[in-house]
Amino acid sequence: MSTDSSAFSRSPILLPLLGAGVAAASAAAAAATLSPLSVGAWLFGVLALLLVRSNTELALVGLAATRATLEGTHVLPLANVGGNGLSPGDILSLAFLAGAGWHLVDEARAGTRIWRLPTVVPVLLFLGIAMFSLSYSPVPSLGVRDILKFMAAYCAFLIVVVGRPEPRRLRMLLGALVIGSVMPICYGLFEAVFSKGEVNVFYGWARVQSVFDSPNTYGFYLVTIVAAAWALRQQVTGRARTLTTIVGIAAFSSVLLTLSRNSMAALAILVLSIGWGHRSV
Repeated sequence: MSTDSSAFSRSPILLPLLGAGVAAASAAAAAATLSPLSVGAWLFGVLALLLVRSNTELALVGLAATRATLEGTHVLPLANVGGNGLSPGDILSLAFLAGAGWHLVDEARAGTRIWRLPTVVPVLLFLGIAMFSLSYSPVPSLGVRDILKFMAAYCAFLIVVVGRPEPRRLRMLLGALVIGSVMPICYGLFEAVFSKGEVNVFYGWARVQSVFDSPNTYGFYLVTIVAAAWALRQQVTGRARTLTTIVGIAAFSSVLLTLSRNSMAALAILVLSIGWGHRSV
């Protein structure tokens, strides 16, 4: 028996051939059971994962600039999981979550004590409660999607905290968030003024949601933009500071237009935190 195993290990070409055979069989099975569009969607996800893995910081900046715009692709599902369509934005979020999680595991193995950060325990408790709530949710698959989006955003936060980027890189990240919000905010204001697009109604009042699939999701995104605009405003001058202030005010006003109570509560907490004297995010 030992002779066979040693002979197996001495064949340098055998393992690559075996791996190629398994990959070819998997690809053939996928092509036979999935549509070409679905296969392309998952290949897109794998490529996105590799890009996130190769340069996590650059991927974070790119996602910050384009994530909100990609929310508009929820009407273009590329793949189907559990009866729910996955849009390009959803697939990109999953790829970023996997790549960011991989990056954080490497940081932990290198000795970074991520679990000691003050936000980790509250977030784990929140995730536990959120996952328990899926047991009585009428549409648990949508809840899972929101949880995964939250986890991707929190992993992005952990990457920034652990990596401690230099001021120039931090300004680049905050600037990408602010610039990427211009189109969704403008479209949301267009909805509010002209009552166009898919507008939800809450007790007779129209709720804006911009390119997002829900006013609540849009509201939480806007709170993030208010925080980013405030932090960026402290680090820029001149015309850039003026434009950042305008975006921040527009985001603040748009939170109110979503009529999302949870988003307004998050905005109130943010305002209280800033008023308490924390001028950095």
